Amino acid sequence: MIREARQTDIPDLIALAIEALKSDSYPELVIDRNRVYLQVSGCVVAKSNFAWVSEHEGKIVGALGAIIAPQSVYEGNLAVVVMWYCKSGGDGMRLMREFLKWVDGRKSINQVQYTGERKGDIRILQALV
Repeated sequence: MIREARQTDIPDLIALAIEALKSDSYPELVIDRNRVYLQVSGCVVAKSNFAWVSEHEGKIVGALGAIIAPQSVYEGNLAVVVMWYCKSGGDGMRLMREFLKWVDGRKSINQVQYTGERKGDIRILQALV
């Protein structure tokens, strides 16, 4: 099941984010736990941002978080996906669809930014168009 994230989810989301970062193919990068905390809590706490989770049997197994920021040179806002990781089959795309539906309801957001991983599955991007 997917649902909106709650403040009580933040510790589990931080652990999930660190797990996701450790699974990436970037061995040269050092994980900054304080920055992870700031990003995760920023997504969950600020009502202008987006944070949903995938939960199974009371355990958080996936999440999608996005931060909304002003465009640098255009009017309007940019939605930046800062975390999208899910260990439950099918829920990852459910989270993305919920996020895109959320974006569609906010006319002030005129661009979404999502960066795939170096060895990411191209089918993810194909499913979004």
